[in-house]
Amino acid sequence: MKGKGLFNKTIFIMPHINDAQTLAQGQFDVEQHWEKTSRTLLEWGLGMPQYSADGMFFSLGQDGRLLRSVRMNAGWGTFAKNIQTLLRDLSITI
Repeated sequence: MKGKGLFNKTIFIMPHINDAQTLAQGQFDVEQHWEKTSRTLLEWGLGMPQYSADGMFFSLGQDGRLLRSVRMNAGWGTFAKNIQTLLRDLSITI
């Protein structure tokens, strides 16, 4: 994606954290996997945002660094405004 210049057309999704009950049952730990994946991607020059239990939509610049992020749990008005800004930054019209 980086080599083909596709970051300016991509919105990435950070999933929200599993609830405590799910983790207690030994199921998939989103945060642990996010951090492991982030370390690997950093070796390839991609800077992923630090994990947030709220989840996030984000975009990366062509240099592989975080360009903009929007928390998933923002109030609806804030969320909609931030998503529109994210889309505008990526030159995507809705």
